[in-house]
Amino acid sequence: MNCPNCSSNYVINDGFVKRRIGNVQRYKCNSCGKFFTEKKLLNKQYNPGVILRSLILYNQGLTLAEAAKEVNKRFHVNIYPQLVSNWLKEYNKLCTYSRIRPKEKVNFDEIVFLKNFEHKQIYQFSYHKLKIGKHLSDYFRNLRRFLENINNECPSDLFNEENARGSQIKLKIVPEIRKTRNYACALSDLALKANKDNRKRHKEIQEFMLFNDSSTIAIEIPVWLYPAEFDGLKIFNGIEKPITGHIDFLQQRFGLIHILDYKPEAERENPVSQLFFYAFALSKRTGIWLRNFRCAWFNEKAYFEFDPAEVVLKNEQLNEDEIKQYKLDYNKSLFHEQRMFNEWNKEEKNG
Repeated sequence: MNCPNCSSNYVINDGFVKRRIGNVQRYKCNSCGKFFTEKKLLNKQYNPGVILRSLILYNQGLTLAEAAKEVNKRFHVNIYPQLVSNWLKEYNKLCTYSRIRPKEKVNFDEIVFLKNFEHKQIYQFSYHKLKIGKHLSDYFRNLRRFLENINNECPSDLFNEENARGSQIKLKIVPEIRKTRNYACALSDLALKANKDNRKRHKEIQEFMLFNDSSTIAIEIPVWLYPAEFDGLKIFNGIEKPITGHIDFLQQRFGLIHILDYKPEAERENPVSQLFFYAFALSKRTGIWLRNFRCAWFNEKAYFEFDPAEVVLKNEQLNEDEIKQYKLDYNKSLFHEQRMFNEWNKEEKNG
């Protein structure tokens, strides 16, 4: 949670404030000294946690009645199925998965695969079965195969050894960074309204986007590279061991694979090297050309994107045939995506 006055995340709990709907948590910012309470969503009487958990539960396969019952039990409230339906309609332009969600009841294990990897710490890898079935066909079918087989094929020993990390790659020439604000920012902003613990915000944003965003297909994806796979490339000079890492978010939209990393202080960070490794490793694991990937880091305020193929084009000496593998005109898809977000954003402000 960030202070609404100075945007600092140095925030602590400071008692409760009595309101008509009950006690509301009060917070104090230790940076500027201001006190504040969590904001409600669109003047609703229920706190954000109730509303957002209702959306998640429904998109996890529960019926409207089951979602309402579970929320009532968890939050000690008394919502009803029609209220859940109203919230789904209210947020359907941002939480776009509800548009493609099966109308009939679907069991949770038919929707998502979960696997905890112990890679020096616990990473909960998850992929959305229904979305990869819909989005990853034809050219991206090897990415679908990769996700479906990580459980058996991931070399976990590599992750638990003292190998290199993607952040250790040092790029001499960096690509063009495009700053914007898009659906990822808006979704994380919405998810954070229900977050009361800064230590859990990463996980809460991942869960919210996996189940409510139509383009987010997987989270915490382990990726790895062997030295033979990057031998001879200047970008990896000085690295002689395997490289490992975990991708925060994987999306498919407008014919491209997007690799995203949530950074609370996105404006102050520059994880280009790390994200480039993710894209390069996923390209090697799936056979998908690097030109079909985009990399970005974001928070609720801004989104910073670059083309990983541009890194290779700028840092390596390639012949004409090799260059073709990295060049792709993506301006059209980029334009359409930004135009759609701008239209949604305009409606939100006017509404």
